[in-house]
Amino acid sequence: MFMPLYRYNNFKDQSHRFLSQCRCKDKEKSSIFQILSDICLVTSSFFVNLQPKKLRNNNMTSLKDLIKQGEAFAEEPQMARDDKLHVNYKFRQNLFEWQNTAFMFLYYQFPNHPQSSAFKKLIDEDNHSAIYTIYQTQMGILNSFLNIQPSSNNDVYSNLILSNIFNNFNRFVHQLKRKRHNGRNCFISDEYDVQDLLYAVLKLHFDDVIDEECLSQNAGSKNRMDFLIKDIQTAIEVKYAKDSHKDKQIGDELIIDIDKYSRHPNCKSLYCFIYDPNHCIVNPRTLEKDLNNKSTNDFKVKVFVRPLE
Repeated sequence: MFMPLYRYNNFKDQSHRFLSQCRCKDKEKSSIFQILSDICLVTSSFFVNLQPKKLRNNNMTSLKDLIKQGEAFAEEPQMARDDKLHVNYKFRQNLFEWQNTAFMFLYYQFPNHPQSSAFKKLIDEDNHSAIYTIYQTQMGILNSFLNIQPSSNNDVYSNLILSNIFNNFNRFVHQLKRKRHNGRNCFISDEYDVQDLLYAVLKLHFDDVIDEECLSQNAGSKNRMDFLIKDIQTAIEVKYAKDSHKDKQIGDELIIDIDKYSRHPNCKSLYCFIYDPNHCIVNPRTLEKDLNNKSTNDFKVKVFVRPLE
């Protein structure tokens, strides 16, 4: 069962009212609130996955909001009996909720990043003590994500999908080549056949796949990219290797393509799929490495020569 947003907010409000009426000590209230916050964290995670794609992708705006909220806790820190500086008592309840919210954000946007795990360890280390240096470290982690802007969860997911498609494309083709009951076979003999099959597979995973996207027009002739996936600002270029068209020829063509694609306003990365069923490419790994090295901070290049065996 998924918990809708209005139920999640209502549940959280009821938790606050329950604690305000509870006669237990403040420290016990903090422990109870942590348990309830953890419940909210789990239930709200379902809602996060149900949010519209545009809302989930807007990670930098949300990150700025979290940092702005966190800055309020820096005012008037207090020295406690343990001789450590702590976040002011009046902010502590909001601090604990902010910590959980920030961790939930990092967990879903950057699940494999070590700083996301570090943020959670700091929550556990703090153990509702509101130690000021831990709070400052957590703010530093959020600011570092904002400044560096690492790949989000959506980027990782898209890369995984495309990598799996290219890595398993030859197995997919072999399955289609098996003789059907009507005696017809499926053959791939050129680059256009590869594009047709690849387009069909891409449409299974991405909503906004544009084939033959126009790059520019020079002297009456149009330059086009094979595919553009606008949602992830990614282009795909397909090549078919054969004895008359292999390492040097394909490499030279893709170097020109990389330069053109890097200037496209809706393209931040380029995947080059070189289908080599007859193993015409002499040094596939070298070709991949040389072209991957054309990547820059603003434009990523990933090359797949497949199959390798």
